[in-house]
Amino acid sequence: MKTAKCPKCDADITLADDCEVGEIISCDECSAELEVKQLEPEVILDDAPEVQEDWGE
Repeated sequence: MKTAKCPKCDADITLADDCEVGEIISCDECSAELEVKQLEPEVILDDAPEVQEDWGE
């Protein structure tokens, strides 16, 4: 399993073995929604994009 630090609260986050780039995860400590930007050589997390009202139209 891979681990990363939450960019909001610095808590440790454990990612599932099948986690992929672009996946949205939540921090258990601060509930921030985060996007997996990179998995190798280190895990990088960033704020998840805001959902726009016109997406999918």
